[in-house]
Amino acid sequence: MPVWYLCQTGRTPSTSDLEILHSIFYVRAVTFGCCAIVNTAMLVRVVFIYVILTVCAMAMHENSYAVFELREQLLRLTLNLWELLDQLQYASEPLRQRVYLDMAHIQSEIRDTIAELMRLDSIEHPGSK
Repeated sequence: MPVWYLCQTGRTPSTSDLEILHSIFYVRAVTFGCCAIVNTAMLVRVVFIYVILTVCAMAMHENSYAVFELREQLLRLTLNLWELLDQLQYASEPLRQRVYLDMAHIQSEIRDTIAELMRLDSIEHPGSK
C-alpha cells in the first residue's frame, strides 16, 4: 500500500508494507563478499537533480545572460524615468527643462534597449515574426 494511503486511513503499516518500503529505498550491495545496505533514496535524489539541471541547461537560450542584463537595464531605466516624473512635482523652471532633457534621453535608451531585446529574440527564434 502507498504510504499516503496508510496516512489517510490511520492504519498502521503491516510488516509486508514496511518490507515493500524497505525494498524500494534500500538495496543490499554485495561487494567482495561483504553485505552492506546502500540507501538508494540519496541516489534517486541526485539523479533527479541531475536530470532537472540538464533540462534547465538545455532549455536556456543562447543569449540568456545578455537578455537578463538588458531586462535589468530596462527595469533600471524605467525606475529612473519614474523618479524624473516625481521630480517634476517640485522642480523650478530651469531644473524642469533639465528634467525634460533627461526624460528624453532615458526614453531613447529605453527604445534602444527594447530594440536590442527584440533583435536577440529574433535571433533565438528565427521563424517567428
